[in-house]
Amino acid sequence: MEPQRNQGQRLKVFLPDARILSAEEIAGRPAEKKEMAQAAGQKGIWLEVDCPEDECLIEQSSDLP
Repeated sequence: MEPQRNQGQRLKVFLPDARILSAEEIAGRPAEKKEMAQAAGQKGIWLEVDCPEDECLIEQSSDLP
């Protein structure tokens, strides 16, 4: 059975030690990342999230902006 998406519902989460990136920090992001975010055609925010003790898993081939 495939997972179903809940259309119209929003996930509300608490991200400790997260912050919204400043305009200067966003401007400093690689052009391809900003282009991918713009191509998504949706509003969003850039966040910085704390990854203590190497607990964040980052894939090198990620398509995320």
